[in-house]
Amino acid sequence: MLQIDPDTRAVLVELFAAHTRQRVIIDAVLEKGHGQAIADSASVPQVALLTLADFAVPAGNPDHPLARALIKDLSPTLIVPASAAWRRRVLQIHGARISKQPRVELNPEKLELDHVRRLAQRVPEGYQICRIDPEMAPRAMGHLAYASAAEFIDKGIGYCALWNGEPVSRIRSYIDSNKAIEISIITDPEHQSKGLATATGATLLAHCLEQGIEPHWNATNSISVRLAERLGYVQNGSFELLVLEE
Repeated sequence: MLQIDPDTRAVLVELFAAHTRQRVIIDAVLEKGHGQAIADSASVPQVALLTLADFAVPAGNPDHPLARALIKDLSPTLIVPASAAWRRRVLQIHGARISKQPRVELNPEKLELDHVRRLAQRVPEGYQICRIDPEMAPRAMGHLAYASAAEFIDKGIGYCALWNGEPVSRIRSYIDSNKAIEISIITDPEHQSKGLATATGATLLAHCLEQGIEPHWNATNSISVRLAERLGYVQNGSFELLVLEE
């Protein structure tokens, strides 16, 4: 298998064209040079694997002679199979180590700028919403796919709610592609149920809508789904990631 350099990853685009789930992860690797890409050929690839932080995305022909080699040595990760055939291939190789993580995809097409601007004004008393800057980034990033806080500041976007000067609710791009971001949001337990996630989320979404950025949201639990719907997202079906355990 060959490493595909960021400036030549356009050769892989066709292999991943029909892969609709976790699209920002795929485009972040293909368009922006994030993560790693390997394939059987640098000119006419038949099978390829993209890896970025917690994610591994195989594509191409799952019956290719090198398909098994592509995924058999993966470290613990979230696998995004492109098809039922790829899902079967992963389970055939790693079945005993695989669990399943259901996700709900939220569609951002119904988001309304006026609506999120109104929600962004509802900041609970005693808190302040601000954009994550270079000084704050190391404390506010958390678990994202950027290589460093500096890369996040250069390529990503995020806002947080401050309490006594410390970030206690954060919404950030987990990673970015040319026209979209994948959203990551978290609020410290002692500051939950106060509307902070709504206010910070609305602030980020207003920025995205103003700048023509598509804010993608995939939820792993009902709380995240309800928050997304409150902000204006509409459910766009569910899917399943394969979790490769230790």
